[in-house]
Amino acid sequence: MTGLPTYNTQLSNTKDRENKGTLMHFLVEYVERDHPELLSFADELFHLDSAARVSVESIQKVLKQMDSSIKNLEMDLKNAARAPAEPDDRYEASLSAKHS
Repeated sequence: MTGLPTYNTQLSNTKDRENKGTLMHFLVEYVERDHPELLSFADELFHLDSAARVSVESIQKVLKQMDSSIKNLEMDLKNAARAPAEPDDRYEASLSAKHS
């Protein structure tokens, strides 16, 4: 969550005309008054610390590996469909029995 401290500082340092309140105070009062259901939004963010530790690069790497595995599986399935079944192979029959 880079940038959050910067925003927090800016919200706290932006004062009103009378120099009595900050933009942060205004936002808190507004949410408390008009949108109290938003007050618990921080409770819904418990997973952000874990998610912040995962890099985009590692996610992309895993997705590429999954894509490659899926392509290999598709190729295996196509090859298996082309190959003649062995006479004593009971795999298809056992699948049919399980799904009927």
